[in-house]
Amino acid sequence: MNNYLNTNKVKTIKRRSLQPIFNTFNINIKPYLMNGIILAISGGSDSRLLLESIIQWPNNILDKLIIVFCNHKTKNTSYNEGNIVIARAKTLGFKSKIINLPNINNKNESNLRILRYKQLWRLAKKYNIQSICTAHHANDSAEGYLLNLFGYGGGISGSGLVNKIYMYKLTLLRPFAHIYKKTLLLSLNATNIINYFQDKLDIQQISKRAQIRYNIIPKLKKYYHHIIKRLFILSQKTYNNERALLHITKNILNISIKNITIIKLYFKKHTKAIIKIILKHILSLLLHKKDLRNTEKSINVIANIIYNNKNSLNFTKQKKKYCHIAYATIIIFKNQVIIKKKC
Repeated sequence: MNNYLNTNKVKTIKRRSLQPIFNTFNINIKPYLMNGIILAISGGSDSRLLLESIIQWPNNILDKLIIVFCNHKTKNTSYNEGNIVIARAKTLGFKSKIINLPNINNKNESNLRILRYKQLWRLAKKYNIQSICTAHHANDSAEGYLLNLFGYGGGISGSGLVNKIYMYKLTLLRPFAHIYKKTLLLSLNATNIINYFQDKLDIQQISKRAQIRYNIIPKLKKYYHHIIKRLFILSQKTYNNERALLHITKNILNISIKNITIIKLYFKKHTKAIIKIILKHILSLLLHKKDLRNTEKSINVIANIIYNNKNSLNFTKQKKKYCHIAYATIIIFKNQVIIKKKC
């Protein structure tokens, strides 16, 4: 009798610990489940929680979920880790697959992210799946805000992650986007899982993000204990501001981007700051659902060229200037700017 009561007590505690996770699944995954979802699982603590908790989620439909491990080939243990993740997924009853990313020379975070998503989108289209789900969380947004502050990327202007975005006619889901790492680890403990992977390259602070995570943020915590929460709030404010500016730009210029490949702009009495804002958000509209996080520096340079051109007294000697960024070519001549979408 006592064993039965103790077992029920453990189950109740476990269910309560996972309830915040189930709540976010109900809001952010359930509406997309019937059209199929790819779960990108790396084997780290966050993605392992995604794997272990979704199998216990009452609304789970196994046939609609595929577990995918992306092998980045950045370390010798990648193949073994992939096989372990897939073996666990199959044990739980999931369909699963390993994706090997192409070999590239510059394996920085940005390039690997682009390759990873390309492969995931390709797989989703192959299986007619509408959504991809990752285990990014609130701490990632806080780190991204600092990455942007130090000039290393981390989202457009440091904007934080949101629960869902639309890219390449698919939906990218991040059910943990507003949940902090501490809460995720507590929930993971409730599943009795302790054998998740820890990236040695991360611990050795090879990447800029790892340096911020293990070196800079712990030092900032000495001055302000809730620095992660503060950075996360700032990243969300930045995201909302960016969305508001995008909406304002679209309304002021009175343009519709559907099926448009070329936009012509005329800058007259605009300041350099306004030119930058308009240019950045026109690109966001024209290149809808494209990853523009690495174009911030290029946009600054182009805004300077546009500003200097429109203020030049000698228009007759000016020649057309061509600037190339991801997915677009920008032609500058006098105070006219032509933005062409690359095919």
